[in-house]
Order: sequence, then C-alpha cells, then structure tokens
Amino acid sequence: MQKYSFLVFHKEYDDFLKDLQQLGVLHVIEKETEISDDIREKYQLVSRIDKIIKSLEKRETEKKNNCPDSDGLKIIEEIIQKQEELEVLQQELAAAHKELVKVKPWGDFSAEIINKLKEKNFYVRFFITSKKKFNTKLLSEYNAEIITESGNYIYFIIIQQGDEELNIDA
Repeated sequence: MQKYSFLVFHKEYDDFLKDLQQLGVLHVIEKETEISDDIREKYQLVSRIDKIIKSLEKRETEKKNNCPDSDGLKIIEEIIQKQEELEVLQQELAAAHKELVKVKPWGDFSAEIINKLKEKNFYVRFFITSKKKFNTKLLSEYNAEIITESGNYIYFIIIQQGDEELNIDA
C-alpha cells in the first residue's frame, strides 16, 4: 500500500474524489492542516487591511493625486497608528465628559483659589447628600453653604480651618 498526499483547490475537490474513485482508490483520509505562524500573520494583515478599507470607504475626503512612490504597508501602518490615536482621544473625551457631568452641579470654581485657601490653612470640603438626610444644623455648626439642589440631592461645602477629619453623615 502506498500513501499519496494531494493539495486540491476546494472547488475541484468533489470532482477530484470522483476521479480517484474511478481509478480504484479504496481509502481517502482528509487531513486538516495547522496554519503556520507566517500564514496566520498574513491573514491578520489582510483582516486589518480589510477593516481599514471599510473605515476609509465610510469617510469622505478630498481627491488627491496618487503617490506612486509611497509604500502601501507603510501607509497602512500609519493609518493603524492614527486609528489607535483616535481611539485614545475618544476615550479621553468620554472620561472628560464623565468628569464634566460629575462636577457640573458644583458650578464654576477655581482649583487655584481652593489651593490658596489651603495654603492659609482653610480647607474646602465637598459633600453630597439626599434631601431627606440633610440636617440644616450643618449650616450654622460647620459653616456649611449649599451650592445647589439637583433632583433628590443637595450639594454643599464646608469651609473649615485646619485639616481635621469631619464626622458628618452625608
């Protein structure tokens, strides 16, 4: 018995098997091959190029003269780098937007002024509490000032001299 290995184009595979059967071949074993690292890298490169092409097709840009001297892979690497930079910027924008939503109820204030107060041993403490839990005695006892009321919450600050820990249920 002799063994043979054949590499057959997938569209011709069925016809190839029928031809072997007519020749009298008794046993055919299909073997799945492992993809080499080189081929896997090529597949990944093709996949990345496809994604870039799809993203570029969506964009409208000015028509420019083609540069025959430019290297295609270098351009692809630059596009990938720019897309990564864009992704980082979008994440930073989302983080800044979240931070803006967080500090919006406090209104406009300067961190520089708060730092100057800190240098003179005055500390500004920021608190958020529900309207139900808010105790109006805080206004007189701790030199508290309500900044705003939003929904069911009260945003207030306490300005104190010294860096002592406050025991306030807020």
